[in-house]
Amino acid sequence: MAKILFIDDDQTVRDVCCAILASDGHVVLSGLNGTDGIRLAGDQKFDVVITDILMPEKEGIEFILDLRKQKKSIPVIAISGAGADLLSAAKRFGASFTLEKPFSRSELLAVVNKALDSVQKSESSKAAFR
Repeated sequence: MAKILFIDDDQTVRDVCCAILASDGHVVLSGLNGTDGIRLAGDQKFDVVITDILMPEKEGIEFILDLRKQKKSIPVIAISGAGADLLSAAKRFGASFTLEKPFSRSELLAVVNKALDSVQKSESSKAAFR
C-alpha cells in the first residue's frame, strides 16, 4: 500500500483514477491543480505523485519543477491527453514516468507499480552503500 497524490483538474478523471488506486489498496489524496499539489506535498509525505499536465492556475510542468525543488527523489507520473510531445517535455522537466490519456485501469496500476519499484530499488541501493 502506498500513499499517492493525484492532481488533475478534470473531476471525472480524478474521481475514477482515485477510485481505481484506492481499490488497489492505496491511500489517495487529490487536488485540482499544481497549486493544490504543492500545498499537499508540503504538508505530507507521498510515495508517488501523479499529475496532469494541462491545468489552470499552476500547470503540471510548473508543478513538477516546484515539487523537484522540495522533494527530489519522489517518483512523478505525468499524465496527459495532449500528446506525446507534451509528455516528453514533462519527462525532460522531471517526470519519472508518463502515461497518455485515455489509459486503462491496468495501465495506470502498472505505471504506479513501476514507480513504487523504482523507489524500492533506490532505497535498496542506498542501504547497500551504508
